[in-house]
Amino acid sequence: MLAGCGGSHKASGVFAVKNGMTKQQVQKVAGTPYRAGANCWLYHASKKGTSIDGMRFCFTNGHVSLIQTAVHG
Repeated sequence: MLAGCGGSHKASGVFAVKNGMTKQQVQKVAGTPYRAGANCWLYHASKKGTSIDGMRFCFTNGHVSLIQTAVHG
């Protein structure tokens, strides 16, 4: 599972992905997705103190246009 840092630390892994990043930039900071479609990639994620267990990044014209967080209790 990929993890990011919380608090005042700089975000890392999937939590460092921002809107506008290219697919190559996403792979560089977040690694390889566990499921990749033509327009959206899925990642396992965890963040201490939260119920976050996944992230979804969708692309338009090769750039991140949507970021969704999966939370399961």
